[in-house]
Amino acid sequence: QTRIGRFWYRFPTGESGADVYDRVKSWWYQSVLNVNERYGCFENDEDDDQVEALVVVTHGLTMRFVLMQLLDWTPTTFHSVWNADNCHFYVLKKDLRLKGNSPYRLDGRGDLPKSS
Repeated sequence: QTRIGRFWYRFPTGESGADVYDRVKSWWYQSVLNVNERYGCFENDEDDDQVEALVVVTHGLTMRFVLMQLLDWTPTTFHSVWNADNCHFYVLKKDLRLKGNSPYRLDGRGDLPKSS
């Protein structure tokens, strides 16, 4: 693990960080970004049904993978960022001015990732 790196190392009968990253990225794009595109969301042509906020409760590693894809971190940057402490939270705010497929940025109202 030390020689290959935590992101790339695959545990015997387990997954590598890269495998988990792929699953998290797929979940983010298929579930989170499409939350307002689900069947029946706009049946009445009113904005009342639109989801305005979403709370995701997850492990620190998963959150680092979400941030890795949103902020275009390299595996080296990923390795330098620590998991959030217990009960810490990150706030992501939608910002349609951002380029890319996932227009979210870290909002300073929550905790911010720490790195070495």
